[in-house]
Amino acid sequence: MIERCNIDLKKPTLFFCECVISYIEAVKFDRVLELICKKFDICFFLDYEMFNPKDRFGEMMVKNFAARGCPLVGIDTYPMLEDQKKRFLHAGFR
Repeated sequence: MIERCNIDLKKPTLFFCECVISYIEAVKFDRVLELICKKFDICFFLDYEMFNPKDRFGEMMVKNFAARGCPLVGIDTYPMLEDQKKRFLHAGFR
């Protein structure tokens, strides 16, 4: 499907996500990361994301988003920065 978008997979490509990934089920986004690594010759991923849902601020953040009908369904699988690093390494980023 990505080939139909006329994207040059050989050109260096930057992916940027800002407070998006936490709204997506982790297993689904992990598949996206793996696809990106397989398809693009050179790619970079810049992720500015919510983390640490277990401290007092994080607990309130998770509660507030859920109360507004937009739960952070992906935050608990990779809750800390080190977990995010492992996630990207597992997907194939170096």
